[in-house]
Amino acid sequence: MGVDRGNGASAYPMANRACGANTMMNGFTEVPAGKSVAAHYHNCEESILVVKGNAIAEIDGKEQQLKVGEVLFIPPNVPHRIRNAAKKGNLRLFWTYASGFATRTVVETGRTQTIFDEQRAGVSEHEEPPKTTKPAIEEPIAEETAKANEDALSAMEEELAAAISVQVDEISAYETANQPDAEQALADEEPETPSEASDETEAPDGVSDEAPDASEDAKPES
Repeated sequence: MGVDRGNGASAYPMANRACGANTMMNGFTEVPAGKSVAAHYHNCEESILVVKGNAIAEIDGKEQQLKVGEVLFIPPNVPHRIRNAAKKGNLRLFWTYASGFATRTVVETGRTQTIFDEQRAGVSEHEEPPKTTKPAIEEPIAEETAKANEDALSAMEEELAAAISVQVDEISAYETANQPDAEQALADEEPETPSEASDETEAPDGVSDEAPDASEDAKPES
C-alpha cells in the first residue's frame, strides 16, 4: 500500500526514519499514463531518477523532458511536478530527499505534511492527516503494510538497477568515443624529443673526416 498522490499516482517509501535514516529518505513513485502529481515543493534538496517511461518535469514553471537513466536535481523550496508523457504505461521514478525530516507542501492548497508521517499513515495528500498526540517516530510501520509493498518494491529495485546500468553504459560509451581525442591532445602537449647526438662529430665543409694514410706521410730514413 502506497501513499496516494492524486490522479492515480502512488508513492512507495523505502529507506526512512523507520530504519534509522535521519539524513536522507528514498522511494518510488508510479504515475499513470497522461497523469501528473500535484505541483509541490520540499524543505530540502531532492533528486529524481527516471526508472521507467518518459517524463516531463515542470520546475518553477519551466518544462524539461527526461528519459530512463536521467536524473533531475531539485533545490529546496522550488515548486515542481512530474508528468507521464506516455499514452500508455506507468512512469516509475526513484526519488531521494536529503533529509529524514523532509516535508511536502502542495502549491494549490498550501498544506504541508512531513513525508515520513504521510508514509506511515498511508493517506492521500488531499486528505487531512490523522491527529495524534505521540511523535510519529515512536510508532513502527505496520508489518502487513511492509509485506504488501515487498513484491512491488522488488520489481522496482530490478528496474532501478537496469536504469543505472543504462546510465553507466552511456557514460562508458561516451568515454570510449572521446578517448582518441584525449590521447591526441596529450600527444600534442608533449615536448619534442631531441634527436640523439651522433657518435661522430661532423667535419667542417672541405675537411675530410678520414684519417690520413700513415704510409703516405712516412719517409724512409736516409
